[in-house]
Amino acid sequence: MEGYELKSNGRCGNTWGFVFGRCVIYLLLIVVAIVVVIVIAWIVDLCYRENVNEEGLQHALDVRSRAKIHKPRSRLLFLPESAVKSTDEPGDYEVINAVAYCQSKDEQDPSEHLAEVGKIEHGIVADGWFQRETSRKLWPLTTNLCAVDVAGPAVTLLFNFQAAIIIWALVILVTWKLVVSYTDEELLILGS
Repeated sequence: MEGYELKSNGRCGNTWGFVFGRCVIYLLLIVVAIVVVIVIAWIVDLCYRENVNEEGLQHALDVRSRAKIHKPRSRLLFLPESAVKSTDEPGDYEVINAVAYCQSKDEQDPSEHLAEVGKIEHGIVADGWFQRETSRKLWPLTTNLCAVDVAGPAVTLLFNFQAAIIIWALVILVTWKLVVSYTDEELLILGS
């Protein structure tokens, strides 16, 4: 049996290579266990630390949020300045006349959206027109990046390339399995 040898006293014993290999494996397991314990202790220590820079943390989270890729703004909608009045909050306006939003700064170009009396809208007033600000939503996780231009044509091309590589690998795998099934199963263990 591999790893054992017959000793001069007639009994079996481990070979030196087998003992050395077993010691190396035990040593590696001990080192990995120590590293895992150190990493867990470090993570626990980080979790229990006091937050000392709340302002810096908030700024970093704001920058991260602004760096996310958002959908393009929807079409801007306008109201005549006479249809809104300013509130105490900057940028907030209350609708005082029920009128249809305009698609441009022209009252002859109404949209299907109606302004409700008493509703608070966020936007700016300039040149006699109230311009409603539309929020930009994040792209959903289900967005097909092979077909939808989210962050420019290079990203779309990259994801098309990745899809082509995955499909190519699957075709090769299926072809190899078909060749093996029609010839000999020993091709699967070739080289091992």
